[in-house]
Amino acid sequence: MGRAAVASLHIVEEDTPVTLSSAKCKRRDDGGSREQRP
Repeated sequence: MGRAAVASLHIVEEDTPVTLSSAKCKRRDDGGSREQRP
């Protein structure tokens, strides 16, 4: 179980950036890209 828990943590860490990227793409549609990028 311990190894599975560690593996799940790595998956979450790898999934997080993808989620952030998706959020940025959605914000681009809302025009939030100007706030994200200087």
